[in-house]
Amino acid sequence: MNHEGHGEGGLFSRLPTPDSGLPTPDSGLNVAAVVKGDERYVFLWVDAYWPDVLDTIRRFIEDPQLSFTQYDRDRFLKKLGEQGYFEKLAAEGWMDDE
Repeated sequence: MNHEGHGEGGLFSRLPTPDSGLPTPDSGLNVAAVVKGDERYVFLWVDAYWPDVLDTIRRFIEDPQLSFTQYDRDRFLKKLGEQGYFEKLAAEGWMDDE
């Protein structure tokens, strides 16, 4: 049976598996949010995809239809830093030594 989005070639066949070498949900899922009045920007990621989070934030800042600003980015990064997230990334080898 091959329904759209299911079975061979569907959405679920593209999810990473432990033997794929890609991070899986078991790799540790990170969740963070920026709340601005009625707006909610919720980010979910695994450590290996941290650069994608930064790319998404850049796109949010550049999108004139969104109210996400550099100030919001700075608050988001500051909060993660206060919680020790960047030390965790460095310890796991996901941060460049620049």
